[in-house]
Amino acid sequence: MITGGKTHQILLTIHGNKKASDPERFIPASVFKSKFGELLSALKEADKTVNDKGSHDYVVSHLKIGSAEFGIQERPRDSVKDAPVSSVTALFQCAEAIYRSNFSAARRYNGVSERLWKLVSGVEETFAYMDFTDPDHGSIQLDGVFKSQVRQLITEKAELADSAKYFRGQAFDSFDCQFLELDFRGRNSRGILVLTGSKVEIPCVFGPLYTESDMKNYLNQRVWVVGNAIYDGSKPLPARIEVASMRNINQTGRPSDWKGALKPFEPSDWESGDDIQQKQ
Repeated sequence: MITGGKTHQILLTIHGNKKASDPERFIPASVFKSKFGELLSALKEADKTVNDKGSHDYVVSHLKIGSAEFGIQERPRDSVKDAPVSSVTALFQCAEAIYRSNFSAARRYNGVSERLWKLVSGVEETFAYMDFTDPDHGSIQLDGVFKSQVRQLITEKAELADSAKYFRGQAFDSFDCQFLELDFRGRNSRGILVLTGSKVEIPCVFGPLYTESDMKNYLNQRVWVVGNAIYDGSKPLPARIEVASMRNINQTGRPSDWKGALKPFEPSDWESGDDIQQKQ
């Protein structure tokens, strides 16, 4: 956690659902209003958690024209003598721990997860997803996967936290899959991967270094994906993949290309020791 005189801000961008009747993907005013209030409540809860009592006031620091994006900045109260712990940093760290299935770390923030549950209410229903950004530490997506993880966290008993049926956490893995869907909206583009030979869909996200043309080269192709796979413990496959690299799998080869490359092999009689004698 960060202390000191620096003030921090958190940014939230709400993305609308894709509907034929609403090509602009506008956000209902009621959704914008509720998410602003829920984010402010989450910041205040994080403040009380890391500072014992509220030590910050909050101001609107950012409003993006033509987008449902806003920022809230913390400011230490004049009555606070020592520089308090950043509530923005605490809130983002709790959200990121949930995002990465690190529930033990998320539980250190007491009631913050309940506030995050309210923040993601309506995701994939009244809106598509949100970008949750701490400019000092990065950006994560609050979507259906994140909502499922928050639900698990607040409904599980603490003593059962590590008793998930499958692995929970993150691992650097590789996958053979089809890259079938791409969404350029938001700070980090996202897509859908389907494991080759199956119908299993896995959401994926790309870092800001990936350009639109880079990703379009792989769209609707069979690819080999390497990245940080996040497992939520509910199934053996990851709930999300943060793509580090992607390359096409060459499918031009034909079985006939192997003609003559393989020869029949008959094992020798190991008991006779003939092979050993010939080598001596």
